Amino acid sequence: MDTEREKIREDLIDKFTKKVEQMLETPTVTMTDIENVVSELQKGIGREAAESLLRLKKTSEKAG
Repeated sequence: MDTEREKIREDLIDKFTKKVEQMLETPTVTMTDIENVVSELQKGIGREAAESLLRLKKTSEKAG
């Protein structure tokens, strides 16, 4: 299970890094533009984290 946790962690870090790179390339003019870009980043990573944790929980329940 530790291997699965490490895989999830690395995957989320990689996705977060890529999304931050995209965010930094997005043209932002106003504070609202910045808030919208950051909000999208939060929603995307939050959803990915929740799905990964759910998958991990289901896997651990099957193993236990």
